[in-house]
Amino acid sequence: MSIKCVIGIDQSYTRTGYAVAIDNKIVEYGSLDFYGKETHIVKRLRLKLLVDRLITKYRNYSDELFIITERDNSKHRLVIKNSAELTCVIVDKAINYDINVYSVVASAWKSKIIPKKYGKPDDYKDERKPNKMPQLMFCEKSLDIDLKEYNKNNEIRLDKSGRIYYNDDVADAIGIALYGFVDSKLQKLQKEE
Repeated sequence: MSIKCVIGIDQSYTRTGYAVAIDNKIVEYGSLDFYGKETHIVKRLRLKLLVDRLITKYRNYSDELFIITERDNSKHRLVIKNSAELTCVIVDKAINYDINVYSVVASAWKSKIIPKKYGKPDDYKDERKPNKMPQLMFCEKSLDIDLKEYNKNNEIRLDKSGRIYYNDDVADAIGIALYGFVDSKLQKLQKEE
């Protein structure tokens, strides 16, 4: 029986979420927080080290390992440039291990992964990021993964209006990783080279 492993990455220069799924089960997740004064070069180096660690750790656990990143369909040049730079780092590292990298737009993975019972962004108007709430609720209620952010005193972080901070980058990475287990005929993956 073949064992499949998918590394999902939601790359950004602010915070990069990652998740690993083996046989459609999340086995690891987290984020690289890039807040602060690090240069883009340092951020790319940290991403490269993360990808190397994940590949090294999971390549022997499975018969098939690949990476899926989120492809940004923004029209803003800077967003496209930043996303392309980070995708290149991921591809360059994966090539060293003969591992394929694919990308998917958010709407494609969300339509196949997030059950309709978690609603639409309009259902979460009072939250900090309404557009991220369906996938956050999916992670919390379907997968029992708590993505609330906590402060140094282990208290839930709240904004000035009392709304909860969530790590939506990890939620996206989890959805992206699970998308690798959708029937390949229904996937909308683009190979990154």
